Amino acid sequence: MVEELDLTSLECPEPFMKVVAKLMK
Repeated sequence: MVEELDLTSLECPEPFMKVVAKLMK
C-alpha cells in the first residue's frame, strides 16, 4: 500500500493524500 501511495502521490499529491488520511483515520 505504501508503494501505491507513493506512485499516486506523484500524480495527485495534495487531494489524494488528504483522502487517504481521512480513510486511515
